[in-house]
Amino acid sequence: MLTMSTKNMKNLNDAVLEQFFGLMHQFKSHMHQALSTDNFELGPIGAQALGFFESNPKATQTDLIGYFGRDKAQVTRLLKQLEERGLVTREVHAEDRRSHRIQLTAAGKALQATLHKHKQRVAEKMMADFDAKERATLIALLGRMRANVANSDNNCHN
Repeated sequence: MLTMSTKNMKNLNDAVLEQFFGLMHQFKSHMHQALSTDNFELGPIGAQALGFFESNPKATQTDLIGYFGRDKAQVTRLLKQLEERGLVTREVHAEDRRSHRIQLTAAGKALQATLHKHKQRVAEKMMADFDAKERATLIALLGRMRANVANSDNNCHN
């Protein structure tokens, strides 16, 4: 049976990370370019928050903190900015008066639709020569990577 040395595994890990970061940089660059043509004027975190609330209607600030893994103050500032721009509204949670459910406004939904359109165009470019089986394999592999990191994070806190 073929085994890899620790050095070879580290080199492969470096290669994976290099490809991953390169891909993320290209994705962000394409998105920034596309969104600047629409006067989107919302940072990547704000854009991600809109997508989160579209997928999770009436989620709470705590839900968004968990999704982003950012501190409460950062998320509070972000939500305040989104609310001031008329992109989200907050309503008191019926079961927990200390909590607020957050939902997209009509303007937030329209902006999210524009963002989604641009993301789909970039995704089509990225996946142009991948067949369905390759896409499914990539999704599974990336999911395993995310799970590995999440499990590692959970073990660090114990």
